[in-house]
Amino acid sequence: MKVLVSVQRPLHWLNLSGAMLVALLQRTPVLRLAATAEEMISAAPVGAIFRSTVLVAALGALDSRAGATTLVANTTSPLAATVGTAIQTVVFDVSDTQTPASSWLIGGTIAPGLRFGTLTGSGGTIFAQNPTLTGTPTTAGTFTFTLVARDQVYSSPAFSYTVNVSAAGSSGPPPAIIGQPQSVTAVPGQKVALLVSATGTGLTYQWSKSGVGPIAGATGSLLVLASVAAGDAGNYTCAVSSGGGTVSTNVAALTISAAATPGYLSALSLRGNVGAGAEVFFIGFVLDGAGGRILVKSVGPGIAAPPFSVPGSMADPKLDLVVAGSNLPLGSNDNWGGAADVLSANAQVAAFPLADSASKDAALVRTLPGGVFIATASGVSDTTGVSLIEFYGLDSPANLSAMSLRGRIGTGGDVFFVGFVISGSTSKTVLIKAVGPGIAAAPFNVPGAMVDPQLELSVAGSNVFLGSNNNWGGVSELRTANDAVHAFPANDGTSKDAMMLITLPPGVYIAKANGVSDTAGVALVEIYGL
Repeated sequence: MKVLVSVQRPLHWLNLSGAMLVALLQRTPVLRLAATAEEMISAAPVGAIFRSTVLVAALGALDSRAGATTLVANTTSPLAATVGTAIQTVVFDVSDTQTPASSWLIGGTIAPGLRFGTLTGSGGTIFAQNPTLTGTPTTAGTFTFTLVARDQVYSSPAFSYTVNVSAAGSSGPPPAIIGQPQSVTAVPGQKVALLVSATGTGLTYQWSKSGVGPIAGATGSLLVLASVAAGDAGNYTCAVSSGGGTVSTNVAALTISAAATPGYLSALSLRGNVGAGAEVFFIGFVLDGAGGRILVKSVGPGIAAPPFSVPGSMADPKLDLVVAGSNLPLGSNDNWGGAADVLSANAQVAAFPLADSASKDAALVRTLPGGVFIATASGVSDTTGVSLIEFYGLDSPANLSAMSLRGRIGTGGDVFFVGFVISGSTSKTVLIKAVGPGIAAAPFNVPGAMVDPQLELSVAGSNVFLGSNNNWGGVSELRTANDAVHAFPANDGTSKDAMMLITLPPGVYIAKANGVSDTAGVALVEIYGL
């Protein structure tokens, strides 16, 4: 974890013993997106952020029978095509739904020459259970369209599908940009990281700025401006090239505002099966500076009740809060009992509702100094079950600067999804990590560590993909950021640990950590604000 100046001692995960590391951050299973986010919020200062993609809803307050709706195609995106050559018919469907789709809304841009039935160009609605994309492309380029499957019961999120059309006789398809750099507003002196994600072979990158042209040395997928000033404001793009051609990103506008309130991390939410003993949830977090007020919750009966009716919910969760490394108790709660401070805090941040004061859900509000802390979520009398865990910084700005959890990442529904909220009026730069080989090595020697973790980042409740990382590759900007926050050490540039650095506007985000090729294993997932 991050070392705080106020703590004045080197307390981070590396300094903990192997046994402490193993005990601290245990299993955190699947978190599911909810379709009923609008029903779960009330008017509150943070509510404006939560209204469209409530974090708690996005991370599991959903009947597991609904599952996670995904797009299924007989040819995965991006589809490689060539001008003048008919494509193989692409058939689409959705999985994990209770009834088949009866119609689809097609948006975005369909490559010239291709069609869904009679739909071409910008699309429209097609009435079919399994729409098919056919035709012969006539124009080279990268074309992305969206699909929304509909029936009487549900409306799935919009899925994206990309077709890369190369000119006849070219040596290969052009690259496809799957994660666009984001427009951001920063305060002077802030570190800003712009990221592009693309698919293809032999990719090269060149960042440019409006009025300047190509930026010398900016030839990677990550562009880092170490300390921005007024002169850095402008429009940035990245040209991504391969043997099949070059494509450019959307414009990412960087605005510098000296008067704005800096963005900050304000919330974390996760849902999963809380076990007993070593399988309880341990979540570490850091408060910077003078600290502040926090709300911590473990909801079991609340998600068991309608309208969520989550099966297997924990009957009687409890919470314990301690100072990391000393086990100094700071508070605990079994049944929240309608406590006035909890009700007030819950309403302030538009958190998951606590409608029944007699419920056995656990919640507590505490004012903590700057430091590193561990929250333990477990069941009374070693009972187990599904629980929704929430953390909120109640001050504005909150001093919540880092969060970490450790557990076994599975496959399918058992990958890790961690939600977090950026509040404030400007953007925030975050470092996100999934460490597997790093904890397998000495001195930790964690058994069963994940061999090759990877990260994906998206906007909660949408199909907006922001970026990914498989192997961090020893990138100097990543190493500098990691050292700056005293995160778990990144000494081996050839390791298969995953790391992302990105600047994000205020909003709600989902970080997914899983194993390459559907492998499983123990991993340490960390989120740091810079």
